[in-house]
Amino acid sequence: MSVTIADLPCATHVTKTRWFKSIRSRNITKTKALMPRSLLTVIVQAFGLIILFAIFGVALPFALVINAVISFLEAIAWIVVAIVIWEISWLKWSKRQKLTDIPLGRPEAWFFVLGLFFSIIAAGSALVNLSTFGAQTISSSTCVIPANVTVTSPSCTKIQTIAQAPAGGLYSIYGPYGAILVLLGVFGLPAFLIVAVILYLWTLFLQNQEGPAKPEKVETTSKGLI
Repeated sequence: MSVTIADLPCATHVTKTRWFKSIRSRNITKTKALMPRSLLTVIVQAFGLIILFAIFGVALPFALVINAVISFLEAIAWIVVAIVIWEISWLKWSKRQKLTDIPLGRPEAWFFVLGLFFSIIAAGSALVNLSTFGAQTISSSTCVIPANVTVTSPSCTKIQTIAQAPAGGLYSIYGPYGAILVLLGVFGLPAFLIVAVILYLWTLFLQNQEGPAKPEKVETTSKGLI
């Protein structure tokens, strides 16, 4: 059997295609291996459902009430409907989860998720500090006791000083955004840990209910010697 020169480019092309596919499959495997299905992924999904309910089911209707967009009764009805929808979604999601035999997750994945919260806090603190660059702090003092005299009066016994947030700087606009990020990180990290502890204890409860796994019986056959 002879091989012609015309067949060589085709063979080379097939070899390159197989090589690229193998490299791509290895990269995909490495990417997916960072967070395989574990208790950590279940906690992240549960925490996401809770955050969605807190934002769109509770915070949003109250914000609309404060801005006089909807009435208080409409906000209550909004929250009730959100609770029903969230409960149905939670029940459907929890039925698909099998928590009796699930690993905790890789340590680097846990550090990655927890590091996101600390990164959010650090980014928010950086924005708050940046907003004070070149800004001015305005403060005003008033006499509290008695209230009908000035702070320079000898009869004034108690003075109250109120300082406003730094303003007028080049980056003062970033201060509120940084404060929001800090609040998200400060309140989000304990909430995530609480959800993690609750789900971890729940998995232990389910495992104790099922009991230890029974060893499989191995049937052995003996043949007699003739």
